[in-house]
Amino acid sequence: MNFRRCLLMGCIVGSAVLNLSCEEALQPDDPVRIGVLFQTSAAFGPHTRGAVHAALIVNSHGGVLGRRVEILVRDDGGRPDTARDAAADLIENEGVVALIGPLTWPTYFSVYDYASQRGIPVIGIDAGGWDRWSQDTAGGGAFSPRPGNERIYRVAARHVSTEGLCARAALLSIPMEGTSSALLVAFEEELQAPTELVYSNGMVPANIFDAEEILGPVRDANPDCVFANAGNDAAWAQLVEGWAEIGGPPVTFYSLRTRLEASRILQELRDPAIVTGNIEVAQLSNEPESAEWNWFVRSQTALFGEPPPQPWTSDFFDATAVTLLAIESAGSTSNFEDALYRVARFDGGAPSVEVPKAASDIPSALSFIRSGKDIDYRGPSGSFDLNPETGRMDDAPISFMEVVDIRTGERRVLHIERD
Repeated sequence: MNFRRCLLMGCIVGSAVLNLSCEEALQPDDPVRIGVLFQTSAAFGPHTRGAVHAALIVNSHGGVLGRRVEILVRDDGGRPDTARDAAADLIENEGVVALIGPLTWPTYFSVYDYASQRGIPVIGIDAGGWDRWSQDTAGGGAFSPRPGNERIYRVAARHVSTEGLCARAALLSIPMEGTSSALLVAFEEELQAPTELVYSNGMVPANIFDAEEILGPVRDANPDCVFANAGNDAAWAQLVEGWAEIGGPPVTFYSLRTRLEASRILQELRDPAIVTGNIEVAQLSNEPESAEWNWFVRSQTALFGEPPPQPWTSDFFDATAVTLLAIESAGSTSNFEDALYRVARFDGGAPSVEVPKAASDIPSALSFIRSGKDIDYRGPSGSFDLNPETGRMDDAPISFMEVVDIRTGERRVLHIERD
């Protein structure tokens, strides 16, 4: 599939899980176009399948406002100027009615600055985690579907201190504006004695990895746990493999924000035998796996031939689903920002039917909306309660769920901390 431009027609071959069918009533010449911005050139393209997935389901059940949905994907390059140019192309030349993405704070803000002046809402992916975010995007039409990074970092640091997990904690962060500094500040402020802090700022996405350069300083500091940002299972495999290659001692790697699957990480290793110690990865999650998440994995696997890459695929699904449901609720492809809140959270303002499994039952969600009922969207990422005051998801309770031994796949449950 070409993820630069995905034109979703009203008819698709069905699968046993998705049960997609042809919808004759869709208007073929007047599509509703949604733009998707992401770092597809950095091996993150498959994450945008979440947006495609949601649109396929909507198209197979009447589209929105009787019109076919088209998902148009553009590479933002991880750069503010590239992202802005891509947004301009999608808005001016392609006529998109909403933008989903991009990922980082600088790229998100450059897109928001352009789109908001043209009345186009931007639903950010992982873009709402910085202190100045709400001030700089206070003009409206800005949304982010994820809890704030800084809060997650603070909960992580507090957990290390209260549980006495690490005598020497190390941080490994991707070099994005705001991400690394927020991670360092959170740990400096939250950690208690006798924990010592070691900091290494390195590039850890898939396919860009120099073990000695990135991990050497961490190894030399001799930590007993490492908190790391990494984009997907492939990046985690490179991190784990690199640690073994340079002779790093047994440690626990704590993942910040990423769902991890030990089996997937092992599959990504060039040589699983290189992992000789007990290298564990702790999964930090804001919600435990749910029936919706399990449905999402099964349906993505059926549709695309492999499980969804993490952590952003489900966010793209939810952001797209809520956007399309909001357009249906508003009865218009413009000025539908208020409807985003209406479908994302039950506010009691209309006859109520809560849809706790709207991700796997989008047809019912569409039916309820078309009959004038309110819904409370729940998707594979969990509750999608957009807060009208902040324009992003309400921060959900955060839990350290479990630790997985990369080599054996054995799991042990950690203390669950609610904040």
